[in-house]
Parts: sequence; C-alpha cells; structure tokens
Amino acid sequence: MANDFLSGYHQQPRTAFAMEMGKLDQPMSRFLQFKFPEIYDEYLGEVYKISASGKMPTLQFGDFLKKIDWTQKFQSYSPQQRGEYPSRLSPPTRMLNY
Repeated sequence: MANDFLSGYHQQPRTAFAMEMGKLDQPMSRFLQFKFPEIYDEYLGEVYKISASGKMPTLQFGDFLKKIDWTQKFQSYSPQQRGEYPSRLSPPTRMLNY
C-alpha cells in the first residue's frame, strides 16, 4: 500500500518537492521551500523545450528535481535574498571627522 503511494509521487509535484527538500540542510530547505513556483516553472520550461523539439516529453518532475544542484542554486541568490544579513553582526564603521 505504501509503495503504491510512493511510486506515484512523481505525479504530485508538491510531494516530490517536499521529499527533495527533506534531504537538504535546514537553512537551505527553509529558503527553497518558498521557491516551488519558480522551480516548477523551470520544469515546465524543460518540458516545453522537449515538446518543441518534436519529441514526446517523458521528464517527470521528481527526475527533474534530482538533476538540480541545490547547493549551487541556493548560493546563486544574494545573501539578502536568502535571508542572511551579515551587517547585523558587523555594523558599519562610522567615520569621525575632527
């Protein structure tokens, strides 16, 4: 019964995405969980490219997620976009003119 459910997870994009996010470190998965629409749009773009070339698209969303380098994707965003604010730890130095 459980195998039947898990074998069909590729048909449920959010389930496949949640399973992939569960494999990542906490800060990365917390940030990327809000990027589902963007990542799903990338997947649809890949499916469109395959179909536009005249082939039948067979790429499943789960397979698409497995090809993504999550660390590289996470690091491609700026620290501010990732919710990291290094200036909180080291405030800017004031210049004093006498």
